[in-house]
Amino acid sequence: MMFKRKKTKALVNSTSPASVTHKQNIKLDTDFYKSLYNDLAVLSEQELIAHWNSFGIKEGRFANLKDYVAKSPDMQFDLDLAFYSHFYPDLAQANITTLEDAKIHWLNYGKSEGRLKSLKEWAEKNQQTGLVFNVIEYDFEKVIKLNTDLAVTLVNFLDMALGTVGKPIRLYESAEKNATFYKHLGLNVYNHYKATNDYSKLHNARSAWRIACYFKQSNEIMEIIAGTYFEQNDFRTAQKAYEHGYAINNKMSIGALGSLLACFEKLTNITSGLRFLIKYNQDNPEQTVALEWIDSFCKKLYDDNLGEMQVLGNLDKRETLIDCAEKYSDHIYNAYYQYYSTEQDVPLKNNLNTERVLIIGDYHIPQCIRYRIDQKVEQLESQGKTVTTINWTELEQNYNQVALHDVVIFYRTPAVPSVLKALAQVNANGKASFFEIDDLLFEPSYPAPIETFGGYVDISTHIELRKAPASFSALAKRCRFGIASTELLREKLAKLVSSNICLLHRNGLDEHNYFANLKKPDKKTIDIFYGSGTQAHNTDFIELALPALEQTLSKNNSVRLIIAGYLELPQSFKQRFKTQLLTVPPVKSIKAYWNLLEQADINLAILTDDETNGCKSELKWFEAACLGVPSVVSSTANYRDVINHGEDALMVATVNEWTDALASLINSKELRANIATKALERVKAEYTVEALGEKLVADIANTVSVTVKPKKKIALVNVFFPPQSIGGATRVLSDNFDILQKQYGDDFELVVFTSDERCTTPYKVETYQHQGVTVYRSTILFRENMDWHPKDENMYDLFEEFLQLEQPDLVHFHCVQRLTASVVEATKDNNIPYIVTAHDAWWISDHQFLIDQKDNVYPNGHPDMFAPRVLPNNVSLSDSIERINYYKELLNGATKLLTVSECFADIYAQNGYPDIVVNKNGISSTVQWQPKNTDYTENVVCAHIGGMANHKGYFLLKQAIEQQQPKNLEMLIVDHSKEQGYEHKTKWGKVPVTFIGRVNQQGVVSLYQKIDVLFAPSLWPESYGLVTREAAASNCWVVASTLGGIGEDVIEGKTGFRVTPTLKSLSAVINKLDTNHTQFKNNIQQVDIRIADEQVVELTEIYK
Repeated sequence: MMFKRKKTKALVNSTSPASVTHKQNIKLDTDFYKSLYNDLAVLSEQELIAHWNSFGIKEGRFANLKDYVAKSPDMQFDLDLAFYSHFYPDLAQANITTLEDAKIHWLNYGKSEGRLKSLKEWAEKNQQTGLVFNVIEYDFEKVIKLNTDLAVTLVNFLDMALGTVGKPIRLYESAEKNATFYKHLGLNVYNHYKATNDYSKLHNARSAWRIACYFKQSNEIMEIIAGTYFEQNDFRTAQKAYEHGYAINNKMSIGALGSLLACFEKLTNITSGLRFLIKYNQDNPEQTVALEWIDSFCKKLYDDNLGEMQVLGNLDKRETLIDCAEKYSDHIYNAYYQYYSTEQDVPLKNNLNTERVLIIGDYHIPQCIRYRIDQKVEQLESQGKTVTTINWTELEQNYNQVALHDVVIFYRTPAVPSVLKALAQVNANGKASFFEIDDLLFEPSYPAPIETFGGYVDISTHIELRKAPASFSALAKRCRFGIASTELLREKLAKLVSSNICLLHRNGLDEHNYFANLKKPDKKTIDIFYGSGTQAHNTDFIELALPALEQTLSKNNSVRLIIAGYLELPQSFKQRFKTQLLTVPPVKSIKAYWNLLEQADINLAILTDDETNGCKSELKWFEAACLGVPSVVSSTANYRDVINHGEDALMVATVNEWTDALASLINSKELRANIATKALERVKAEYTVEALGEKLVADIANTVSVTVKPKKKIALVNVFFPPQSIGGATRVLSDNFDILQKQYGDDFELVVFTSDERCTTPYKVETYQHQGVTVYRSTILFRENMDWHPKDENMYDLFEEFLQLEQPDLVHFHCVQRLTASVVEATKDNNIPYIVTAHDAWWISDHQFLIDQKDNVYPNGHPDMFAPRVLPNNVSLSDSIERINYYKELLNGATKLLTVSECFADIYAQNGYPDIVVNKNGISSTVQWQPKNTDYTENVVCAHIGGMANHKGYFLLKQAIEQQQPKNLEMLIVDHSKEQGYEHKTKWGKVPVTFIGRVNQQGVVSLYQKIDVLFAPSLWPESYGLVTREAAASNCWVVASTLGGIGEDVIEGKTGFRVTPTLKSLSAVINKLDTNHTQFKNNIQQVDIRIADEQVVELTEIYK
């Protein structure tokens, strides 16, 4: 294009000899010269050359465009050619490709058009509009080159900075970096949306996050996206986004989990929510918070089904009621079962403790409490058993008892969430669950038609009774065994319980019963007694006994009928026999009832001969027998099992038989006496507390006992245990456990006691299965200096109950902080042998790692306990001394005191424990250790694994790197406080640093393969240090502290270096690595490294 000519400006003193000389060397562009100066417009090319040589040079005129741009005051401004040409694509059409052309264009046109000269100018202009990232930090030309396939322009890039997100523009070569960029971009745009309520910004924020997932799928990003839908009450989309995010790596933040579950709740999809929780728990078993959510959703699911159960009850749809209860019970039970065990159908454990029995019962009906709960307690206690009883309505406050019993009886308990949870915990841990019932309440034949209740039951009550079989049936199906009060009931219940084994345990006598004198005083009347304790047998009496009684009363004026309790007689009968009929309302006192019965001459037990009544007990018969009263009983299945007709009772079926039986007893005092005597003899032999107790104990023992070779039981105790694999000691114990279970399972039976890392309501214990072993996990009390406290009385009591249940032959204590040494004291007080492995300095110092809060190190512990030292907050010296002395008493009471390194054995010896056995740790033998391979970088990869804590030497290492600035090293920091999968890249000065989150056991090998040199410059004397041994097993070099046992196995110069943890020593090693970097890219020479199997061999000798 042509430039507008400008009038020549007078240049005063614009030249000098030097400048003239310079001008003489400049090439004249006649076209430019002519177009720039208006006074030269008519000159020819030759005239222009002459003008330049004669006047132009002297006048300081500009010979060409480049000279003009460089020297003209008008052109002394900055212009970014790349920005200008990319931002204004019309310039290309005008063939403006050089900086000079661009500056001329801007001066002549761009300035007046408001065109921008640089990216910085663009950013300043749009700053107030709100940029969502700093464009100045990026080389947009590189960005454009990275995205040639997307035809990305500068405008696209800048639009994105303004919050308009469309194309997946790559800003980095790394997909992960791009994903991180778009995550933050989306957050910034979303903040603008929140401030302005501009929904286009919400759309762009989501676009940014979708692009982030395009580069790298991330559950974190999906949670963010889902959260935006959740905030808008779009719960369906939020749910799907949360679920798809979770599917990426089976991980989810606790906040996102709560929101997802809220989605299920809002969408009234409780069953799907529960299914998700089951999967979440399977994928993340260390997250015990899942149980709280399972509790919540199980209650919601149950509540959701209550309405349907009520409607089905109203309609008397009994089979459908059973199906409904079975369905929701299955969901609830399985959710809990899979929380407590990953194994389906856990078999009954060997050697269950039958000395302790837990009864979870229904306390609504007094006679049921007495005959099936209180009597059972009395019977079992008569045999030396310890019995605990819980009302199922109070079960949630007493769940500890479920964990602390091997034999649990569920008596008449409904299939409600709290009961299903308890049952699932019992079964999932291979313990014995019994469903007990004393009536045929679990079949749809119950209840009888409402009219058979004689008007004593209203419709609302009858509807509630209709729902009972569904609930009882659902629970009974999930119990291993059954207990029933009659043979027919036993046969029916056996078909329902999972093992098809049901015990017969009849009702009997108790401390309240007494035996009356068989010699009855003479009296003028013969009294026939009928007691009705329930409202269900009115029709039985009217149809079976009333005709016979009418005949009997009409023939014998001296015979009276005494009715006690619930019975509605025909008005005509009452009127006809009003002088022979006595009625007594229901009495609450059993003693008052017996006093009435004792006055009688004949007792009646009247039941229709059907399946329901055939399951009812012989209670009326044996209670009358105690009082010397003979009975006439209906011929039901149970009475046919129990009664010897004509000897201990008269058993009848028809009206004629009822009439004849009554007549024979009325007419023969001797017969009455003989039957009463025989009945009493049987009751004393078969129905006493001792007789029934002995039989029940034998039956339970025969049912749950599994004959196996006796093994020595070892209780392993540690503050944490898998799946909560926290800390080095837990890893050591886990490896030991695996070997003991797999290789020595025939010699030892293991049980574990541990604590929950979450501090919730303290002292709540639950059991779960780990590789077929029962683990008891208790919550602990949160308090200041949690890991310091020596005692916890409540934990003492809880652990003592554990000991009484499990009865170990030996207890092996590892780390017991939080649990406190009270667990050791409880063991000592119960005279159970125990050993202690000291994994750290907890037993000899207020500071577990021998370094205090002011970074003072106590390398030898505290040989002089009175020496000055920094104490934890709110701990006095006397507290400290008392604590150490308390520990001394417990450690001296141990069968063995172990340490895991020679170094720590020496430290403990200096602190008053000379008799120590060294049982060195070993690396896992189940892991296939592979040589390192760091070809992915030319640098020496130096790593630090563990917490970013001072005592681990992290800050010392960081300071040394920042100070030395090695050119051939890069850092890899494994931060255990970050989630698995976390990654962040930065620099310490110019040294590249990569931070990653914790690595699970499955990823340990690949982690070490990425490392050339492992740094472990601990400031405290570590007792052992698995990481240094594992690194060496992967042929990594090791730089370890001279303090403690972490560097004991390092061979100086051959496998690594041992350094005093000081800045000077560490800097010297860093310089050595940097200078000889090629040497340290190589693998170390192979060395023998102790494995965990060797450690366990030594332990088994101690155990034996």
